[in-house]
Amino acid sequence: MPVVTRYLFASLVVVTLAGNFGLIAPQTLMLIPEYIFGRFEIWRIVTNLMFMGKIGFSFLMQLMFLHNHSPATEDFLDRKEGQGAYLFFVVFAAVLLNLAGGLMQVPFMATSLIMSIIYFWSRCFSEQEVTFMFGIKFQGSYLPWVLVAFTVVMGGSPVMDLLGIAAGHIYYLSLIHISEPTRLLSISYAVFCLKKKKKTTCRKRTMRYIYITIQNISIRV
Repeated sequence: MPVVTRYLFASLVVVTLAGNFGLIAPQTLMLIPEYIFGRFEIWRIVTNLMFMGKIGFSFLMQLMFLHNHSPATEDFLDRKEGQGAYLFFVVFAAVLLNLAGGLMQVPFMATSLIMSIIYFWSRCFSEQEVTFMFGIKFQGSYLPWVLVAFTVVMGGSPVMDLLGIAAGHIYYLSLIHISEPTRLLSISYAVFCLKKKKKTTCRKRTMRYIYITIQNISIRV
């Protein structure tokens, strides 16, 4: 696993197991704005994203999807945007989810964070074939929505999944509307500088040629 994925995966497993086996009280991990700003319990901003609730089928399924899709997403982002891009994406999504969780009074946002990663993967690898339960196959772009539908069928609320999708989509839009124009501007500026450098070099060579010619004429005279 890449570095960020490895630490994220390990944190989710360790904190969730510790909360379930009584090593850590889940109440101390919850996202409670009053405690964060009133008692300065800053760790809640991070720990609420690490605790996934009770251990069960949903817990194992979320870890499986994180293991399958986070490494490819990290490699893709770090190659395209530079080292640290995936870490920035995770932090960006975490900030948005903390804001949403605080406003909606949701104590834990770990499943939403995982869904934001799955959603972004689906945009990066939209044409890749995915095999779901019972051998059902479809394009990667449909994976988040299949998971939302699966949650509803299993009797759960899709709100957490939709919040994760929203966070991933906002980051995806930021890449399109901010990163791409900035990259194009940088390329244009580099081309401009290269042309300017060539012109300056040519001008210097011309002036040097004229100077040498004048010197030769002076010597002959």
